[in-house]
Amino acid sequence: MTEPLVHKAFAFIIRYGADERCELLVLELKSVGYEFYRLPGGNIEGDETPLEAARRETLEESGIENLQFVRKIGTTRYFKPYIQSDVERTDFLFKPDSNLPDEWEYIGTVGPEAGVVFAYSWISADSIPRVDPELRTFLTRDHIPELFCRGPLLGLNRGKVNISPYRAEWNDLFELEKENIEEAVGEYVEDIQHVGSTSIPGMSAKPVLDIAVAVIDFDEARICIEPLAGIGYEFRGENGIPRRHFFRKGAPRSHHIHMFEKTSADWEEIVLFRDYLRSNQSLAEEYRKLKGDLAHRFPKDRQSYQAGKGEFIEGVIKKGP
Repeated sequence: MTEPLVHKAFAFIIRYGADERCELLVLELKSVGYEFYRLPGGNIEGDETPLEAARRETLEESGIENLQFVRKIGTTRYFKPYIQSDVERTDFLFKPDSNLPDEWEYIGTVGPEAGVVFAYSWISADSIPRVDPELRTFLTRDHIPELFCRGPLLGLNRGKVNISPYRAEWNDLFELEKENIEEAVGEYVEDIQHVGSTSIPGMSAKPVLDIAVAVIDFDEARICIEPLAGIGYEFRGENGIPRRHFFRKGAPRSHHIHMFEKTSADWEEIVLFRDYLRSNQSLAEEYRKLKGDLAHRFPKDRQSYQAGKGEFIEGVIKKGP
């Protein structure tokens, strides 16, 4: 007889190693002789959300308290013969807030994990075949592109001007983030667009995703603040642009949300500028060179860097394609 549906949540924790390769935190249950790597996670209890369960299970199995939420990876459903039950599993991507050892052991103290020795280490994408087949569903380039690339794809330290060569993965990361935003606030928004330099093929850019979100009414859009906080976004008010709700995410900074009314000039201009550069290679090249020059002149002065870009953007919008 099949048991009732079991709900589970797991934490996929990544970091960048000394050689700038992305690594995934895995655990081994050496005391029971299990041959595959596992990941922190387990059953969702009571009224927990899947995200709360992933954090709690990670704490109980590893002692890690502070994790920076990156995004929900996905939800899958399957039959697990070992427990004779259907399982619905939700996986989340995290980064540690502090440096963790290369290897360590942790002895569980709660429930069925009490006394169990969890041996932790980090693996690269090459070792994914050694992960438990049950947990490999989303261990793919489509779902976690970071794990298959060398060097961080996103992240800009406060006050710095750092220009990175174009990465095709930026668009992939936008599509993944768009899914998370839609799940959080989709009922309140009209459109979600990838804007800024990371949205323009071949363009060098600050490694931060700029995301434009269109809403019907500026004031009513404040209802989005709390659900966006739940997926890691900090609300920063208008942040210098009237009637814009601005949100930022990541430490170092990895995502910006610019929320405008769909009928506003700001929404039209931010999308138009992107489209102009996508369709005009010489204009895009002029902008690329300008940004490189500004970054060289103002490496620690983001205000001057932004002002220089602003003049160019304003000129393009006024002149048209």
